[in-house]
Amino acid sequence: MELTPVLNGGIKPFEMTIMYAVRNTGKSYLQKMLMSSMYGKLGIEPPKQELELEENRVHGSRYYTVKPVHYNWHELEQWCIETFGEPGSVWIEHDFTWPEMPRWLMNNSKIWFRNEKDRSWFIMKWAR
Repeated sequence: MELTPVLNGGIKPFEMTIMYAVRNTGKSYLQKMLMSSMYGKLGIEPPKQELELEENRVHGSRYYTVKPVHYNWHELEQWCIETFGEPGSVWIEHDFTWPEMPRWLMNNSKIWFRNEKDRSWFIMKWAR
């Protein structure tokens, strides 16, 4: 089999390109462009983004959870850190009473909010 080079540039058949980039260089934007192009060429719709809502408990304290389906987790995490501060953890030893419980945390593919108002703010930002 003979491979012919692409005359107008780009990736040749059977050639792989590896991209290495550091934080905040537009990788998420590039990924969105590539995925959009791929879905368009295949003639299919991209997966629908959904926010699944629940109420759960952590050591007896109520948390309002959001499970983002088909979202860019890194973008969600960055926005939450900028908006609500650093996330807490259920694995760190605390007193586990209401005032000491973390404002928000990430666990089990969900974002857990102590205050319903914070979850509502998250939903208003990310619901599509």
